[in-house]
Amino acid sequence: MSQLHSTEQSLKATGASVASVAAWLCVWQFASWCMGQPIILPGPIEVFRACVALVPSAAFWTTVCSSALRIMGGLLASYVLALPAAVLAYRFPVVRTLLNPPLQVIKATPIACLVVLLLLWLGSANVSFAAVLLMALPNLYFTSLEGLAHQDSHMVELFDAHAVHGARRSLALTWQQLLPYVCAASANVVGMAWKAGVAAELIGVPLGSIGERVYQSKLLLETADVLAWTFAIIVLSMLCERMVLFLLRASGPAAVSLALRFRGSAEEQSSECSATGIELHGVRVPFPALVQDINLTVTPGERVCLTSPSGSGKTTTLRLVAGLLKPASGEVCAPPRCSMMFQESCLIEHASALQNVLLFAPRNVEANEVEALLADLIPDIDANAPVNELSGGQRRRVELVRTMLIPGDVVLLDEPFTGLDAAAHDCAIAFVLEHLQGRTLIVATHDPRDLALQSSFDSSVR
Repeated sequence: MSQLHSTEQSLKATGASVASVAAWLCVWQFASWCMGQPIILPGPIEVFRACVALVPSAAFWTTVCSSALRIMGGLLASYVLALPAAVLAYRFPVVRTLLNPPLQVIKATPIACLVVLLLLWLGSANVSFAAVLLMALPNLYFTSLEGLAHQDSHMVELFDAHAVHGARRSLALTWQQLLPYVCAASANVVGMAWKAGVAAELIGVPLGSIGERVYQSKLLLETADVLAWTFAIIVLSMLCERMVLFLLRASGPAAVSLALRFRGSAEEQSSECSATGIELHGVRVPFPALVQDINLTVTPGERVCLTSPSGSGKTTTLRLVAGLLKPASGEVCAPPRCSMMFQESCLIEHASALQNVLLFAPRNVEANEVEALLADLIPDIDANAPVNELSGGQRRRVELVRTMLIPGDVVLLDEPFTGLDAAAHDCAIAFVLEHLQGRTLIVATHDPRDLALQSSFDSSVR
């Protein structure tokens, strides 16, 4: 029913757009008739005739290809330069300091002035390529830098806690976080690229370019041809924008699939557990709300539930054990490898449940094993469906499966069963106990039912 309603709304919107365009074409034609001077303002009928004569010719397509190669080549070069530059600037402040002044100057320079200078330095054949490159570069760079600065901190901690680095991190985290910003910038940059490129050709007049054809039509007072070429530029700009955005959006799922090829180092595949216990002695953290010392001792293989009141430091304790938080004072002794489930949802939204789990699993874990675990804990789940289509309880259990598969000496669960009904809750507890495999377990919870996970009597953060 909702799909039918959405289709009806889409048809109404399309009909309204068509009606609006038809109305403005009528206004244009009426204005042309009133003026009576086709050289000054040809009507849509004259322009349509010019298009019909122009488009089938081989010269038209040769000209379009020549300009498109320069413009899209400059645009591609801007992506190749801007994205790595933004990453370097984000990681190294000195790079950001060095790049900021020239890019700000380029961004503020009028395109006409830039084209004139490029024409003097590079000649007419390369001016459109360089103009597009310099126009798009600052926009993509500054937007990408902003995207990197506003990454989801919970997702960053997920990758940090499980020591996911290199290509897998770049593809599954950095690019996924950056992609919405790059798409937003591209929606503006692609259209501006065609404007800047054709403007550069109009000034430089390189042979065989769209700019040259528009310039020649202007000299011959063929206004209908000028408008026909303008219409062609608009269509090409829109088509290129749709193509670029389609490729960018498709790159998100493709990057996740590629990241799966880099999963599971030899160290991660080791199933041997450390015999080291967990000890926190007199630990204080740099948070004003937590002024008391945190003390906790957990022996290897022990299962502990932290059930202290909110604000007493349960989540902070898990973060200290996982190495995500450094104490201001005191001593933390914990195994180097931890598997942690966060209180907040930490899933790659457009990736499937299967991919979200496999991304952190060792290489020797096969997809069919993960599918079996997901089906066991989440009946009727489509493991290949994007997780943004799942309910909150289903998403939570996907994270639980992922956590239990991640190799580590300690399993840390922060409010792991939030949003689950009684049956799903009991099933999740049984799942944890079945797949714990002798590892140390620490659970932060407010639910008394979770005490079934505990093997020790004392369940407070001391």
